[in-house]
Amino acid sequence: MGRTAQGVTQGLRELKDFYGLPENTLWVTMADGHFWWAFAKGPVVGVEPGNSDGPARYRLTKAGWSKTSLTGDPLTVRSLSSALTRTASYQMTICAIKHEDYLLRRIRDEGDPLHAQATALRAEMREIGLRMIRQLDWRDFEDPGRSDFCAGRLAA
Repeated sequence: MGRTAQGVTQGLRELKDFYGLPENTLWVTMADGHFWWAFAKGPVVGVEPGNSDGPARYRLTKAGWSKTSLTGDPLTVRSLSSALTRTASYQMTICAIKHEDYLLRRIRDEGDPLHAQATALRAEMREIGLRMIRQLDWRDFEDPGRSDFCAGRLAA
């Protein structure tokens, strides 16, 4: 069929995954500008012979395909990191997601821990800056280069 040895190996791995991955496997795809996800339900289902309108085999899903987070926010491709969406360029059908922690956070609508840490540090820096400013005295704003400045000058 014109496939390389690597392509045949990938094809066999995909068949094994399609038939063998358990129901708690998260299946994802990108289509129509959205990121879709679902969990499979039960084994692979074969289509009756003669019904050539669709795929020969498929898997049912537990709750259908969703294009929103668990809280209802749309999972548009444009709103997701390219670290995740670059998976769309994969030429085969079934692949592993490299940034699954990011994907799960987006589906669960959880914040990024690094963003939360940076926000907390920014707030802490602001509070420290305010405390430093409160320690200043009005004399800290005087210009010592002015000739009429004499506060604390010693006579020569």
